[in-house]
Amino acid sequence: MKRVSYFYEDEKNEKEKEEENLKIEDLFDINDIMNNKQTRDIMMNEHYFNYLHDVDDDIQTTYIYFKNSNMCEHFLNNDEFDFDGLFFVNLIYKYIRKDYKIDLFYDNLELAEPLFKEKKEVVKKKEIKKNTIVNVSKKFDWNTKTYN
Repeated sequence: MKRVSYFYEDEKNEKEKEEENLKIEDLFDINDIMNNKQTRDIMMNEHYFNYLHDVDDDIQTTYIYFKNSNMCEHFLNNDEFDFDGLFFVNLIYKYIRKDYKIDLFYDNLELAEPLFKEKKEVVKKKEIKKNTIVNVSKKFDWNTKTYN
């Protein structure tokens, strides 16, 4: 009777289970996300729109109150429709400390696709580098223009 070994299939199943248990949090951190141009743009836009959502109305209201209580002939007199409050919103955003939250990528894997593509490219480059053999024993002779 022939003996059959199932160890290979068991090892294969274990590797698949390990890959399924991997989380995106384990694969990518904030540096990986910020080093990729596409994901950095998504992160910065998300932060800016959250800032506008949370703080824009408060800054506009404060500006309108300050303008109406301190208006004189040469100061804040030209802003009839309160549009200059937007300049203050952008000015404040420019100087705040930006703490980016990467939960956006952990919750929406579609947004993290550029990270996976980049990781595959890096792995391919490493494989190509390993397979490339450079022969440094030969030196180029400039007089004869050949390798010796």
